[in-house]
Amino acid sequence: MGFEQEGFRVVWMNEHNTAFLSLHKKAYSTWRRRKQLPQYRTYIEESSIEDLAHTKILADAFRQKRPRVFGMIGAPPCPDFSHAGLHGGHNGVNGRLTKTYVELLCQIKPEFFVLENVSGLAKFARNRKFLNRMKLRLERSGYAIDEMILNALEFGVPQHRERLFVVGIKKSFASHNFRENGVDVESAWFPWPTNAKYKNAQNIYKWPRGVTSGEKTRKPKGIPNELCVSSCLIQKRDQNRIPNANHIFNVYSKKFLSVKEGDTTGKSFKRLHRHRYSPTACYGNNEVHLHPWEPRRLSLREVMRIQGVPESYVLPKDVFLTTAFKMVSNGVPVPLARVVAGAMNTLIAEIESANKRVKDRRRVR
Repeated sequence: MGFEQEGFRVVWMNEHNTAFLSLHKKAYSTWRRRKQLPQYRTYIEESSIEDLAHTKILADAFRQKRPRVFGMIGAPPCPDFSHAGLHGGHNGVNGRLTKTYVELLCQIKPEFFVLENVSGLAKFARNRKFLNRMKLRLERSGYAIDEMILNALEFGVPQHRERLFVVGIKKSFASHNFRENGVDVESAWFPWPTNAKYKNAQNIYKWPRGVTSGEKTRKPKGIPNELCVSSCLIQKRDQNRIPNANHIFNVYSKKFLSVKEGDTTGKSFKRLHRHRYSPTACYGNNEVHLHPWEPRRLSLREVMRIQGVPESYVLPKDVFLTTAFKMVSNGVPVPLARVVAGAMNTLIAEIESANKRVKDRRRVR
């Protein structure tokens, strides 16, 4: 969604979980229409990427003619690399799909790519070795590689969510631009996005500590409203008016009453603080995030807001809640995806301009 907001056209899509895919197809098409985005064909592939030949992907995406410039964006499943996940690493059922994605990149050879994953892929030693091998594989296939861990909180999302982004540009595509600007492809070269307003937001504000659930509390001065969970909460009077606001799990445990506001130390039950950002959304993975003062979980719409998902993205009324919560929390926060897409768009425009200048000079000669 973030890439489409920046003008990219997603012409091929893959999701192997049929339940996720069914929900996303319905909500995504609605969002496209409501945002009046250009309507075009998107081929949706339901097979596992382990079973897909690169020739089939190209044929399904572009039919007959491969475009002059295109890219691939992907977020292979991350539980095997996560601190709180399965720890299977690159040999795990999910972890091995990162290598599959890299192999497809080397076979398809797009002009650019983005690979997103949890920060644990770069931070943990054994995962880091695997990541370095994947980067070397891509470099040998002709790509300049750069990487950065970005936190959604530093881009206006009320959630502390660190994610690793690995980007690549085909050297033959970017060579003129790199040469003109003296770019060293062995060092940091991608124009990574920053937002001065939220830079280091986790540390520069005096975030409140936990209080007893239900007590009134004032927001400390200086903290931006949009970085607080309160900006995502829905009033009871609006629950019937806002799509997906009534999608809430029933109360079943005394912990819904006993956990204090702001206490997010528990392994499962975490009660968010109204004047604080949310910890990383992990719904559907044995983690329960509670409303700051009401004895309930967050609603599906509140969760989508914490993930930066637009209100125009609406899931069906008969949605299976466990599936919906997990699907939403698995995603990249839309505003974070959008700033990465914007940076990539800017770089591609610069490369295209440099290529055109070289072509024009050759014509003159």
